[in-house]
Amino acid sequence: MNSRIGYAVLIIMILSVAPIITANYPIDSKPKSEGFNQTRFLQEGNQTTPKYGGTLRIGNPKYYTPTTLNPLLDVDTYVRNWFPVFNGLLRYDENGSLIPDLAQSFGVMENGTSIAFHLYENISWHDGVEFNASDVKFTFDSIASHPNVDYRWKDYYAYGIDSTEIFNASTIVFHLNETLGSFPLYMPYVPILPKHVYEGTDMQTNPANEAPIGTGPFRFRSWVPNTNLTFLANDFYFRGRPYLDYVNYNWDFNDTTELTGALENNIIDLTGVDPGRIQELEATTGTTVVNHEYVNYWFLGLNLNIPVLNNINVRKALAHAINKTRIVSEAWSGCATPAKGPIPSSLENWCNPNITDYDNNRTLAEKLLDQQYPRNPQWRFNLTIKSYGEVPWLDNTAYFIADDLRAVGINVTLDFCDAWKYVETGDFEAFVNGWASDACSPDDLYTLFHTGSLVNYWNYSNPELDVLLEQGRTTFNDTLRRIVFDQAQEIIASDLPNIFLFHANRPRGFNNDFQGAITKPQLMDLGFPQYFLENSWYDPTLSGKGNCPMLVSFVDSSARRTGYDPATSRAVNEIPESTYSGLDSDPQLVKIPFPSGSYTIELYGTGNGSYSLEIVNIALDYKHVNVPTGWIQQGDVTKFYVQVDADGGIRVTDTRPDINGDGVVNILDAIILGNTFLSTPTSPNWKAKADVNGDGVVNILDAIVLGNHFLEHYP
Repeated sequence: MNSRIGYAVLIIMILSVAPIITANYPIDSKPKSEGFNQTRFLQEGNQTTPKYGGTLRIGNPKYYTPTTLNPLLDVDTYVRNWFPVFNGLLRYDENGSLIPDLAQSFGVMENGTSIAFHLYENISWHDGVEFNASDVKFTFDSIASHPNVDYRWKDYYAYGIDSTEIFNASTIVFHLNETLGSFPLYMPYVPILPKHVYEGTDMQTNPANEAPIGTGPFRFRSWVPNTNLTFLANDFYFRGRPYLDYVNYNWDFNDTTELTGALENNIIDLTGVDPGRIQELEATTGTTVVNHEYVNYWFLGLNLNIPVLNNINVRKALAHAINKTRIVSEAWSGCATPAKGPIPSSLENWCNPNITDYDNNRTLAEKLLDQQYPRNPQWRFNLTIKSYGEVPWLDNTAYFIADDLRAVGINVTLDFCDAWKYVETGDFEAFVNGWASDACSPDDLYTLFHTGSLVNYWNYSNPELDVLLEQGRTTFNDTLRRIVFDQAQEIIASDLPNIFLFHANRPRGFNNDFQGAITKPQLMDLGFPQYFLENSWYDPTLSGKGNCPMLVSFVDSSARRTGYDPATSRAVNEIPESTYSGLDSDPQLVKIPFPSGSYTIELYGTGNGSYSLEIVNIALDYKHVNVPTGWIQQGDVTKFYVQVDADGGIRVTDTRPDINGDGVVNILDAIILGNTFLSTPTSPNWKAKADVNGDGVVNILDAIVLGNHFLEHYP
């Protein structure tokens, strides 16, 4: 923002770019639910006091673009984007701890084969219908039996359910096929859908798939498929209205490299960033990077049905041959930690630090390979490694692995493709990938390495490990769980069904205008869930010197005003959903969400000084549409006319050449300019309005501007 002798006025108009799907809501008449403690992020450090307002623009790569907003039909998109329109029974906080969501508590019955969740009362869906246990039962029954629901909901997130039972309107009981201590850990992932919206309809074609109705902190506003999705604050959210006014998701980016650039250029406010550009971002004014390890591991996956890879000495040789330190340093720019096994040290309660580590030892790798696969004459055997090739650091990881393995005589071919598609069908030899845990516990070890697991793509089997994993996930006793999972990690590290490479960080960049939970690391790889979004707030960083020499007002075609009201000398917010930073704000901030039509900007001089009026269209990539600057004098009124088109375009008409204010630029204005020619603010003949271009002196430049607008009429 430009500042002059005085200060700047910032008018941000939050516009929709041709939204083709919108939601209309009935007028809410109910008060906020009583009896709930608002979950609020505590003030720390130099963070500001939480406040309401603001739009958070989240950038995502195109390959995360949703095809539907019904999460049961698209598990990948929902888990990666985590739309705040829905709630689960439980949720995770930023530390990975389970906390209440729709359910305030749960209890284990019948030796762990039944679990009862006790729901909060007086929760409403966004359309005003009351939420109760029947919605929970409908959701889980749909997961179990509906033919169009993504199978992974049942096989992974809602695993083990035999039946659901409504005990009463606020209690739902899950009857399980077996004791399942890990069951509650996956409840944050299952979004509860409204029974009254979906029951008796075709789930695939229900209109709510494009305009979802949930119980969450934000309500659906608009969706431009393949481009952006906007939610607005739920004023009647049962934990209290979230601080942000809007959350906008944007998928108009090919990869993290483009997203990083968009953050630098203020096109988005929050995104995952390129590890190689963290230092650059940290040096960018107004941007912060949170660089932290989350619950994950990256690996070279091996198909153990391939005879050469089923040889334990070969797998140990691969582990010794690969230089994990180099991959972390050069491919990931230090944003990772070499891995000994699948559980990172950030999961300190569950990580076994004493498991076998395979240090980089090329000599030992050669010796192990020589036992059964000597060089002949150069290569020992061929190996094709698949990788995605979506981002540079993943490409470089595959290249470094290939270099290391070729150095010990393995003839590696790299195949950059949609690797997971081949992995799921078993059509692979080896592949580079990562796994992000869905719980802050080691329970994913069962999913990955148990003989009977659907995700055990490497065809690994160890009966001793199977017993441990079964014990670990069935018991509710954490002491026993730690013992068996420690032993399980030792077996996995010894058997090497994967070559464990590193635990990656999740570098996340954000605009410093946002505070709260957004500034904190997240241990879970959950996108940006409800807890994260409802506990972040907008507090624009103000810079510059001096006092704002005017008050600002924004008037629509119906004469509704937001900003300074000269009739009452007070601040008003008459335009629906608009906000105004207040008379004491410096600079002043007026926001008009999703406008179209004609507006007038009025500046009321409260002193003598220069100003910069910044008009920005957030929906059009945060580009400055017009930045007029000028000089204002106490008592002056300066107007700008603004036309907002239906497609989000914005045009500004500058009325300053109309020096005498009669609605037309003519000879009378030229006479005033002539009478004040070469004057400055200290000159006796100075007239601020004659300084049309706002450079502090009336000269030929002002005459040129006036001439360019000669005979121009204003509304």
